[in-house]
Amino acid sequence: MRNKIRHFRQQRGLTLAALGAAIGLTPQSVSRIETGKMRLSTGWMERIAAALNVSPADLLDSGASGGAMLTGEIGADGACSVFDPQPFRLALPGPNAQLVRLTQSCGPYRSGEYLVCVRLPESRRDSALGQDCLVELADGARHLCRAVTRAANPRKGGAFTLCGLDSASWVLRDQPLAWIAPVRMRLQFTP
Repeated sequence: MRNKIRHFRQQRGLTLAALGAAIGLTPQSVSRIETGKMRLSTGWMERIAAALNVSPADLLDSGASGGAMLTGEIGADGACSVFDPQPFRLALPGPNAQLVRLTQSCGPYRSGEYLVCVRLPESRRDSALGQDCLVELADGARHLCRAVTRAANPRKGGAFTLCGLDSASWVLRDQPLAWIAPVRMRLQFTP
């Protein structure tokens, strides 16, 4: 897989040895990753991106400046109409989108997947009931969970009961939330 590690490393004035020391690899291994002679796993991509102060997606070189290339559209019965490649960049749905990556499996979601969750305004929070959501509790803790019920008691401020996604492994009752963001998109990359 082509990547832009060398570009960012040189842009920051780092040697192979300096980048290797920052991420725990030999200069030779860094060189092999840069040239594509060594497979770049998601874990190493994240470590390298952090050391270079870029996002992991910035390290990928699709051959186009905008990211992946869109080469066709699928229509009825799975028929694909092919057209000249066009740059494609995934745009998240507005400023309220939250993007998280799973480092371990959680419920139906697998390690390495990315979830796009969209924060709801207060007036639409009830629409999250029964859905998998990323929530921020009043104390700042965040959880990926299911929104089960909303308290009807006005004194509780419309707090939610939340449960874990792994066979209801935990339950938090009457939790006031800073925000709630249902899962709207699941991205998984397979080799």
